[in-house]
Amino acid sequence: MRYPRDLGQRFLVNKDGVSLFLEGLSGFEGLDVLEVGPGEGQLTVSIANVARRVLAVEFDRELAARLVARVPYNVSVVVGDGARYALIARSPVLVSNTPFYLSSSIITNAARNNNLELMVLGLQLEVAKRVTARPGSELYGRLSVISQAYFRTQIIGVMPSSWFKPRPKVDAAVVRMVRIRRWDPTGEALEKVTRCLFSYRNKLVTKAALRCLGSVPEDFKSLPSSTRVRDLAPEQLIGVAKWLSLGGQI
Repeated sequence: MRYPRDLGQRFLVNKDGVSLFLEGLSGFEGLDVLEVGPGEGQLTVSIANVARRVLAVEFDRELAARLVARVPYNVSVVVGDGARYALIARSPVLVSNTPFYLSSSIITNAARNNNLELMVLGLQLEVAKRVTARPGSELYGRLSVISQAYFRTQIIGVMPSSWFKPRPKVDAAVVRMVRIRRWDPTGEALEKVTRCLFSYRNKLVTKAALRCLGSVPEDFKSLPSSTRVRDLAPEQLIGVAKWLSLGGQI
């Protein structure tokens, strides 16, 4: 996987931001943690104090080399693709002051990894709002559905841009995501159906379903005729995805 020159990584330098991440870890102390994008290690050291072991995955070789010299004994630093590690990690917890470029990839890959029970992510504020957006709202979309179908999502707190170096143009937020559903063949179908339906997010559900599915599923027939794709809750889309995974066509 090739990355652009600017990965969107911003280093957290404010202790209040670190405290938000630790708050997000509440109830999951003493477990193994995967940290994606540790950067200069400000967050890594604090995580290590409450975790059993930390695997810190850094894409930048120079940053990784410097990090090795400053982390405690229970931290292992590796150079690699953080999004890929989110897919294959065996640890139950993932923490990331997420490089902006990787946000969606980390979330969708983590949803597929049933080993992961908790994620605590630092995201651009708008992305955080998309992850937690409710059906019918302006920011509700495919990322909202995938996130909420598999995790209970909550914004822990907002991190002003002044808390980072180099300073980004936008604020960020810490999002806590606790798994509520295991990935199975329904997940593959959910990805397919949402990819098509949300390309018509402002269209009536019946019209979008005919374009994407060739027919209107039973789950949609009982909805008010004015229902649009953007109004569909994750559970309603999961129902259609189950139908697809059992032999329906798209």
